Amino acid sequence: MKTKNDSTDSSANRVLMVSAVFGPNGGPGVQRSAKFAKYLPQFGWHPTVWTAGQLPELPEDASLIADLPTCVKIYDRGELRDGERESESRGQSFLSGALAWRFQAMHHRYSQPDPLVDWARASVAPLIEKIESGAFDAIYSTYSPASNHLLALSLKRHTGCPWVADFRDLWTDDYRYAEATPKWRRAHRRWEQEILEVADVVVGVTPTQTEILASHVPAQANKFVTITNGFDADDFHGQLGNKCAQDRPTFELTYVGSADHWRTSESLFEGLAAFAAKCQDKGSQFVLRVVGHVSASVKARFDATGAQCVYAGRVDHASAIEAMRTARALLLCVPEGANGDSVVPAKLYEYLATHCPILLVGPVEGDAARIVGDRQAGVCVTFDGDKINRAVGEVFAISTTSNHNTCEDFPSLNCFRRDVLAKALSEQLERACEVSAKTCTEQTPMVEVVV
Repeated sequence: MKTKNDSTDSSANRVLMVSAVFGPNGGPGVQRSAKFAKYLPQFGWHPTVWTAGQLPELPEDASLIADLPTCVKIYDRGELRDGERESESRGQSFLSGALAWRFQAMHHRYSQPDPLVDWARASVAPLIEKIESGAFDAIYSTYSPASNHLLALSLKRHTGCPWVADFRDLWTDDYRYAEATPKWRRAHRRWEQEILEVADVVVGVTPTQTEILASHVPAQANKFVTITNGFDADDFHGQLGNKCAQDRPTFELTYVGSADHWRTSESLFEGLAAFAAKCQDKGSQFVLRVVGHVSASVKARFDATGAQCVYAGRVDHASAIEAMRTARALLLCVPEGANGDSVVPAKLYEYLATHCPILLVGPVEGDAARIVGDRQAGVCVTFDGDKINRAVGEVFAISTTSNHNTCEDFPSLNCFRRDVLAKALSEQLERACEVSAKTCTEQTPMVEVVV
């Protein structure tokens, strides 16, 4: 492995980042990989991002990659972005991105584990060639989609290149996992097990999720580490919270992110409705501001609470940060269901950086509630309508006295800064290089996996 150097040094280590979904596609999953790519060069690692290109089913947010350093290279389906085209697979051509995605979506039941598996298979040969030519010192892949990890697994099997497997979410242990076919449940579990066993380092995003992942490979528990999500201090630099928010005559509760049946509950609607009714009885106004995608069913339930609902729709990341920063109080929903207590929504860390009081609805003994409680950042309440009603009033009272400060003023948040987290990843990449197997084991090609 080469000696670490600054971002301008051509002798820096080179990491292949397998991330099918990357900017200008938007979403919190893109943020994690994009922020790693932004800051890794500061710690001696120059990323090359291998993506499936722009996917029309996903929102666009070019701001997520606007500040990537020039040393970061991005390949979209084998084409070097802003460069010359390279063949992604010998003798194989691709449909246009939009057409390929729609074609795969139509046949999603036959595309396992996800519609991007064909992209992953086609990427194996050209990436093996690059690795064997010395182009990369290590591999980083991120879940989801699972095809990212299956591609990295194949590369590891064929080349022995050091590999860090990052799990932004759980796979078969996730609260949303609902594969109905026993055949595919067994296949998913077997693929996941092989990934956990073969990767040199496995990263989870919360302590509990890391423990769950490690429980599948107890003999190798020491290779499992936690690197949380976080916030980019550049997004908040020099910005003070809008103190006018505290002086508004109405109480505004702001929710930022996607709102669907996974992220809401019946008790939440009941609690909001009770608080809205109480406000009306006192002649005051309760405003619920939602910034992000809202499913039709959840919108109907929000509207039925009696609160004045304001929907901003999908916005870019900078606008989402502004909505958080100027809020009076922020609503965070942690899901119910299997291992829901292990979930820490990525936006929690940006919520913390605004220093607006947070109302967390979810498991009060979970990882997310522990972060809020340890930093006295708001009120945590379980799935109970009456308790949520009272908690909304409590967070409103906090909002009248809390001060909005720059994130630099709060050293307790430094561990969640994206640059600090990228340094942690750089250390794990170095560790993977140190422990990586010296020999390669033949892998059954993905196209020949028997289930």
